Amino acid sequence: MNIYNAKNNSMPEQVLENKKNIELLNTGKQDKLVAGQNISIDPVTNVISASGGGGGGDSVIYDNVDGVGAISQIPLEIGGEYEMFITSAVSSDTGTQPGQQKIAFKLIPSVWLSFNYDFYMPVHWYDLDLNNVITGCIHIYKYNTEFWTIMNYANVKIYKIVKKVV
Repeated sequence: MNIYNAKNNSMPEQVLENKKNIELLNTGKQDKLVAGQNISIDPVTNVISASGGGGGGDSVIYDNVDGVGAISQIPLEIGGEYEMFITSAVSSDTGTQPGQQKIAFKLIPSVWLSFNYDFYMPVHWYDLDLNNVITGCIHIYKYNTEFWTIMNYANVKIYKIVKKVV
């Protein structure tokens, strides 16, 4: 309220102006926000929402909570980057395989035979009964087929395979 308004006793007009300014502060913020791609802002509720998404993330191509020793007919791709989750420790006495470890691998094109593919990957796990680290291998291959096979020549289980987005 300025001095002139105080002298002219226009208090109700100043209160109305202040009220209008406060309402503008409360409701006028929405036009300051700019929504990006696939983002919307409801002008009434000020709720921010996203739509779309999904097509750009990693994809789980195999998932088994109990784990397995071998997988046949799995759709891998040359050039694909993957993460495989396998056992990290084994107890032969109890049959348990506590813990998991992650192995990252990329399938590169074969130099000699594009229709056949062999890949041996060494893996290490801890033998709880022997108190020792053991080494074995996982064999990933395909011979004149569309699908791949993963054989496990280690005493571990395969729980999950994730194809990474590059």
